[in-house]
Amino acid sequence: MIVVGIVGGIGAGKTTAARLLAEKGGGVALEADRIVHDLLAEPAIQARISADLGTLPRRSDGSVDREGLARDAFSDDAALVRLEAILHPPVLVRLRARLEEAQARGTPLAVLDVPLLLEIIGLKPENVKALHNLAAVYINSGQLDKARETIQQIRKLNPEMATELESYLV
Repeated sequence: MIVVGIVGGIGAGKTTAARLLAEKGGGVALEADRIVHDLLAEPAIQARISADLGTLPRRSDGSVDREGLARDAFSDDAALVRLEAILHPPVLVRLRARLEEAQARGTPLAVLDVPLLLEIIGLKPENVKALHNLAAVYINSGQLDKARETIQQIRKLNPEMATELESYLV
């Protein structure tokens, strides 16, 4: 199985590119954002984030307020580092498990939609190996105006939050 990673800024079109490439190659797209959504629904992860960050923003239905969590983390470098230390290891474990499942099914191609792929694997040989000897990384840079529109509309971020995240755009 060939494993390709796609990285890029917020709103760069990583998910679209990953899905199209996987579809054309008869493969599977694995999305880190989906894994993070799943992780944030787990009580143990919620408790750890709350303990490490001192708070965990919630919506009225009790679910994690991802926008609030992002706002808190992106406004404090130390909080962002702590949040990534909580989320990145289990994301890597789950990506590896899903790659193993895809390989067992005989899937010819796996495309990783992982915004912080290089940070997660840390360019450590053991982490690259854990991702089935990642064959390539494609940097999807997108267009700044389109990225801005994407994060405001699709991710439902308000204009102030979009401006705050400007440094993370393509």
